[in-house]
Amino acid sequence: MAGKISLVIGGIRSGKSNHAELLAETSGNQVIYLATGKTIDEEMQKRIKVHKQRRPSNWITFEETLMISDTISEFAATSDIPITLLIESLDFWITNRLLDHPNSTYEEHETWLTSHITQLIQTCNQQISNTIIVTSEVGTSLVSEHQLGRWFQDLLGTINQIISASSDTVDYIVAGNVLNLKS
Repeated sequence: MAGKISLVIGGIRSGKSNHAELLAETSGNQVIYLATGKTIDEEMQKRIKVHKQRRPSNWITFEETLMISDTISEFAATSDIPITLLIESLDFWITNRLLDHPNSTYEEHETWLTSHITQLIQTCNQQISNTIIVTSEVGTSLVSEHQLGRWFQDLLGTINQIISASSDTVDYIVAGNVLNLKS
């Protein structure tokens, strides 16, 4: 099976999650929702609650903060029906890596992330019918004055480019409007 990968990219609160959820809901497949966000404070807890309430009850949800390819592969190996996988989101995944490994160098983070994103692409292409990946676009924002912020921006930009190059479609979301960049 050659899976289809769709990238949904946009700024914070741009409507990218709503768009990705609509794509998943209309796919006709069993939807697997893979959440990468961690409940680190009350505000994040509220965001996660809103996302959970919005999801249809028949969606299967997995929460995995780092080893997303392994989680997907384990589930897909036991499924015999077409799956639409919605990954929400790469920016939380990268944040988790940075915060969980505070003593790693930039190069170590970059090597780990690029290796894992390459594995994710292979897994999705081989085992998943339809993959929708949500990520934030940070290239239009100011460069962070803090090292960790700059690392995050640079790493997310690099990972977004890798995913975009491997995606069949790329939708850029601005204020709830969809701009198709690749189809």
